[in-house]
Amino acid sequence: VLAISYLGAKEMVMVFSDPGTEVYTLALRGMYLFAISFLFVGVNVFASSMFTAFSNGRVSALISFLRTFGFLILGILVLPLFMGVDGVWISIPFAEVATLAFSIFFTIRYAEEYGYCRSIEEEEKKEKGERGRRGGHISQKRERKKRKKEGEMSKNREREKRRGEEEKGKRGGVE
Repeated sequence: VLAISYLGAKEMVMVFSDPGTEVYTLALRGMYLFAISFLFVGVNVFASSMFTAFSNGRVSALISFLRTFGFLILGILVLPLFMGVDGVWISIPFAEVATLAFSIFFTIRYAEEYGYCRSIEEEEKKEKGERGRRGGHISQKRERKKRKKEGEMSKNREREKRRGEEEKGKRGGVE
């Protein structure tokens, strides 16, 4: 997208302004500055979407808020003081880069919790380790619960069978 923006910038700006005008020059320069944001926007959108998928709405909302409002407003207010009109154009790439730092931080911070940075070998080792340490205990506990439930179901079936036989006996064995 960045390459297309750079290569086709003149044609895109010509849709809105005639070449040689002040507006054309301003918009063309702005297009080149703004297009830098395409390098970072994908990572931030992905990070926000990923945390939404993991049902972590707080982190997802924070990333979205920072890139579309928080850092953008900061950039629009501060950067023109140092860079003039270019500061307005560069405020979106600034917001994306600043948000990228948060996206990377949260991605690393939650990697262990969500398990998305482990290799297959690490995952297999972890599973074996859990089975060895507490996995056996957990599976024994589950097995006991399962047997208890099956025993209760068996007792219920026996009770129902006895009730049926008792009622049959009361009726004289006639159905």
